[in-house]
Amino acid sequence: MRFHFLDGYRALAVLLILFHHSTTSFFVKLLNGINLDHLGFLLSSFTQSGVELFFVLSGVVLMRPYLRSKKEFNWLTYIKRRFIRIYPPYFGAVLFASAVIAVNTYFPTWYSAILLKFNVHSFIKQFFLFNQKWDFFNLAWWSLQIEILFYLIVPIIVYLLVKWRGNISIMGHFLIILVSSLFLQNVMMVVAPLKYSSVVVYSNLFRSVDYIACFYLGVCLARRDYGYKDQLISSIIGVLLIALSFYYKPFVHMGYGFFYFALISFSFANPRFSKHFETKNLIWLGERSYSLFLIHFSVFYLTNYLVSYFVDERSFLYGILSRGIGVPASLFMAMILFWFVERRFARGLITSEDYYPPIFYSFFSGKKRVAPNV
Repeated sequence: MRFHFLDGYRALAVLLILFHHSTTSFFVKLLNGINLDHLGFLLSSFTQSGVELFFVLSGVVLMRPYLRSKKEFNWLTYIKRRFIRIYPPYFGAVLFASAVIAVNTYFPTWYSAILLKFNVHSFIKQFFLFNQKWDFFNLAWWSLQIEILFYLIVPIIVYLLVKWRGNISIMGHFLIILVSSLFLQNVMMVVAPLKYSSVVVYSNLFRSVDYIACFYLGVCLARRDYGYKDQLISSIIGVLLIALSFYYKPFVHMGYGFFYFALISFSFANPRFSKHFETKNLIWLGERSYSLFLIHFSVFYLTNYLVSYFVDERSFLYGILSRGIGVPASLFMAMILFWFVERRFARGLITSEDYYPPIFYSFFSGKKRVAPNV
């Protein structure tokens, strides 16, 4: 069963990421300039929390069929479905990103200096996705490594949980997450200090230890429902951890994990609330969220490059032009990637035949487009 309000949450997650990559740094600099560093950190972490939301959703969506309906787990079927769901759109995004990097390499402007250089070795390397040196043609892809790592351990989680009848309280989950996260984070700081730090962010696979809470809590939601008391406690834990992240940054990921756990749990328990995330436009965007995630950073590279032909430096005019073109262009390219690639490999979609969002049809025809009931 597909819960369409979760598509609405996917839309929210990708909008947060899009805002973070296009606009957040500008506002953070403004806030830091007037000594509001904490507020700038909160804004940055909130817009970046689309990653945490995606990870919680992955745990819910991927594990629920096996832990609720006791759907039989078949390793080969599981691997095949994950591969065709993830890799075809990713391959399409790699081709586009490679073309953008190649143009910047062979026809450079002042902007091109900050990007990787195109060569055959780096081009081939992109297709393997796992990349410990962080030399992606598209920096947003670093989190996809962590997502796939979770996919690889799903069979172990299914084996351990499908027959287990016990329940753990929210505070019990919190202690498990806190102890395991702190232990692994400190191990990483010892064994891989050049690739992991609690202060400096390195976007590579070693950061997976920071997101344990997100996947763990997603699996908890997949396994059973939680009441209002649990939702309240988890939301309080989330807010406190976000506040404590001023002093220990990895707490921010755990905090948003608990916050989104509470929000999604509340949505499952309250159909009237979850309906707000089941609008046609949110579902349409949510079903294209993976394509938009994959391609938006490369589109920004391209629009930044084009604008750099006419603007000589990173000025306010440069920001207005590059973002004013880049954001709608990202959505347009995501629509193309979804239409020609992703929709052919995804299941349970209700907007696969709608190239444009429902608001487009309403605006130009004056009528609401008829779509299947959700």
